[in-house]
Amino acid sequence: MTQGLAACLESPDADVGRGTTELVLTKFAETARAWSQEVTDLCCWQDDHLLDAPNADALERNRTAIRHLLRLGSLLGRVVEDGNFEDAPTRDMVAATMNTLRDMDRLWASSPMPAAEADAVLARVFPNVA
Repeated sequence: MTQGLAACLESPDADVGRGTTELVLTKFAETARAWSQEVTDLCCWQDDHLLDAPNADALERNRTAIRHLLRLGSLLGRVVEDGNFEDAPTRDMVAATMNTLRDMDRLWASSPMPAAEADAVLARVFPNVA
């Protein structure tokens, strides 16, 4: 046992672990923000590389990135869902980012509609537009 902890335990009003807890929660919030920023960065990458004519390699890299970010988000989510987690802004950010990732996964996991089929749908919905 360290001398600092031993001395702290001797005090009747000791707050054992408070400093470590604050450090961990600060680092956790920083990590969650960095993860959320990676999701934002991925959205920008998708706009640049996938919207017009995505190739199979880019789609696979995107799926891999989404699944990796979802796994990390799942771990972060377990922490923020704990009843003792008091950082509401971080909790809300993790929830919103996970929703974004789930939407991304649904959007990019499905096969794109063939152009002829997409044109037919648009023609049925907007018959007077050329």
